[in-house]
Amino acid sequence: MKAKKMFNTVSREPHNQARVINGNPDGIINLAGSNHQWAVTIYKNMKKRTWFVGQVSLVNDITNYHKMPAAYLRAYDLILAQLITNDSIQLNQLMDGFNRYVTSPVINLCLSVQSAEEGLHAESYSTMAEDIAKDTDRIFQMQHHDPELARKNKAVEAMYDSVYGGDGEPSDEDMLVAAGANQILEELVFPGGFAGMLLLRDFMPGSAELIREIMKDETLSHVPLFKGIFRNIVLEEFDGVVPQIVVDKITQMVKAMTEAEIRWSVYALEGVMGVSEQAIRILVETQANSVCANLKLPFIYEKHNNSPLNSLLANNLKGGELASKTNFFTNNVAEYSKSSVVVDF
Repeated sequence: MKAKKMFNTVSREPHNQARVINGNPDGIINLAGSNHQWAVTIYKNMKKRTWFVGQVSLVNDITNYHKMPAAYLRAYDLILAQLITNDSIQLNQLMDGFNRYVTSPVINLCLSVQSAEEGLHAESYSTMAEDIAKDTDRIFQMQHHDPELARKNKAVEAMYDSVYGGDGEPSDEDMLVAAGANQILEELVFPGGFAGMLLLRDFMPGSAELIREIMKDETLSHVPLFKGIFRNIVLEEFDGVVPQIVVDKITQMVKAMTEAEIRWSVYALEGVMGVSEQAIRILVETQANSVCANLKLPFIYEKHNNSPLNSLLANNLKGGELASKTNFFTNNVAEYSKSSVVVDF
């Protein structure tokens, strides 16, 4: 499979016959004429959720940073350093990797917005490092000095290297695995860091508010986007059946990232109240099963009852406890949960 031609004047492919991959698009974005209307819905939901880092006050966070217990300050720095890496990798992967081979113009549009949102998330973390921690270089270079952070980042790197590390152009199966890798990063790797930051909300309310908005982008837009991409590639290229080689590869990636995330979260959150290794395992394994459900793959782990960390994420995603204390945002953000449309496939 070769990268798509960006503008193709000789193409006569109807917009209502676009393919996620292996299409022959003319390069023109036609929202109304696209057969991928689920992607149009996701795009419109994304545009309803416009927010900016400067809308959040970090004044209390700056005051409280050095007042936090040592374990909390350590957790804040470690999680911040890890989240910065995740979003930076994701932005580059989307722009320089995955999107080059997507031939549905409306999905290209969604991926361009997602890339911009990943940049906004990276800006958020950079602002937190500069304004609160006051030591941007230390946070950004932490992976070179902390072996556990280096190990976690290597696990993410290895997952994407397994997709993009080969010679030549990707196959259809490779693109399906790449969509699965994106689903794993968005739905399995990020939530542990989000939960950790939300646990510090009494000390760091501004940081927690930023995390809530980032979490909404990831959970309400990026997760359903790659769910739709994966499922539509399966329908369009594989007659609705996920090839066994893809099942095996994604299963291996889910297992590897689950264990990496559990190990990392236990390490980073050591000494933070309300956290246990069992609660972390339940959260991460539940997210792993959710990845499998969205990709229509067999569950890997037993079903758990929710841990306090699962409830913490769910409550803040819905605008629960934290939102009742602070509301820094304009109405177009606050109303997102009311105006969003749940996309079904």
